[in-house]
This record gives sequence, C-alpha cells and structure tokens, in this order.
Amino acid sequence: MLGLLHSRLERSRDTRWPSPEAKSRQVARKLHGKPNLVCGPVHICWHKFARHFDVELRQIPCEGNRLMMSPEEVVKRCDENTIGVVPTLGLIFTLQYEPVQAIAFALDDLEEERASTSRSTSMRPVAAL
Repeated sequence: MLGLLHSRLERSRDTRWPSPEAKSRQVARKLHGKPNLVCGPVHICWHKFARHFDVELRQIPCEGNRLMMSPEEVVKRCDENTIGVVPTLGLIFTLQYEPVQAIAFALDDLEEERASTSRSTSMRPVAAL
C-alpha cells in the first residue's frame, strides 16, 4: 500500500496542477527512465511492488560492517525520478532501526542543493514485524 501511495503521489504532482515544473519533470522522466524507489536490504515486498508497478528498485545492499542503509548511500541513489525512500524500523535480521532522522536531514540537504533542478523526495518509514 505504501508503494502505491508513493506512485500515486508522484502522478498527482504532475497532473493535478500542471505547471512548467511538472511538464519539465514529465519530459525528464521520459528522457531519463522510469520512477525509482530507494530501500534497504530487507523486505521482499518492495521487489514485488517494483515488478508489478514498473518501478526501478534501488536497494542498498549490506557491505562490510554496514548492515543497513546510511544517509550517504541514500543520497547516492536519489535522482530526479526517485518517488520515495523507505527506511525500516526494526530490521528483521539485526533488530536495529535505520537512521531515519539522519536520512531525513540528508534528503533535506539534497533538496537544498538541487532546488532549481529537482523536487523533494518523500520518505515513509516502515516497521518490520
């Protein structure tokens, strides 16, 4: 359901209020590819969502001592087609929370850097049960 929300919000931004920025995003999306979603290395539901709704999944893999997403890795994977970032509260295999606040600050900094060329990227934390 969360993935559908991201997808619908992305579409409504460009169609509900047609503005020059919305038109340029539509043109950029057609030129640069399909929407993408950034997530950590956990849930299979994001793979299924990406496959069924034609969204590129940019999963941050576990590497070395890093077992969850970091703000630096999130920023590396975000671009003008990113429809959302999904940090997980309570990773299944480590029971750790991904750094939601640090990721939010990193996305804010990215938005300020790209203020003239891009739009904001939404973030929706999810809890692992």
